[in-house]
Amino acid sequence: MNKIYYKNISKYIAHNFLNIRHYQDIKLIKHFIIKNNRDNNIYFKYKKKIYHIKIVNKPYKNIHNRMLQNYNSLMQEYEDYQIDQYILYVGDSVAKLKNCINRDELIYVYTIINLNDLKKKEFIKSQDISKVLLSILFNNKNEELFINKIINRLYNLSTTESQFKNHLKELELLARYKDLEEYIQRWESFLENNNYKNIILKSWVKKEKGYFKLWLEDTLRKKSIIQIKLTIF
Repeated sequence: MNKIYYKNISKYIAHNFLNIRHYQDIKLIKHFIIKNNRDNNIYFKYKKKIYHIKIVNKPYKNIHNRMLQNYNSLMQEYEDYQIDQYILYVGDSVAKLKNCINRDELIYVYTIINLNDLKKKEFIKSQDISKVLLSILFNNKNEELFINKIINRLYNLSTTESQFKNHLKELELLARYKDLEEYIQRWESFLENNNYKNIILKSWVKKEKGYFKLWLEDTLRKKSIIQIKLTIF
């Protein structure tokens, strides 16, 4: 993955979840180190603060200790900066995550942002592409149908073919946090093989298990809308 995609994702998260107004000014201080094709930590600098965001889709027992380890590592390098840490939780709403350590003479606290507390519709229906991209992090009963809807929205909001392709790459990166990147990759492959310039994505309608009707309009041949039976599972 290109470094620019990681930086863009960091900007989108800073803007939409941390309310950083001038999010374009953030600077990555540690590039994503992909281990087994995914890493759930984002580090960036903004003004005199260091931000660390850990994206979590499943709770695990010692997460508070891991966060403290991250804090200690940052302190060694950025002792003169304020360090703010967040867990961005994108998993099951019933999970309970510990957000502090209070023992002996140590009091350590970080912030948990639970996406289940936010309104998914405000993201997927937004005219802000960054919000539409981040909507993939929300929980959905039918992930495949929701991905189709996101791709449709990205296509309609993109002004050029190149922009649309870039947003698909960003969506693929975000999908890793939900173990859904395979679906994005299949769509990328399908669209590449069918020439982005020749089609307008209209809508997707589920037909049966394992298949979708994909509605396309061939703008070069000026044909009417056609149906394609597309296997995505």
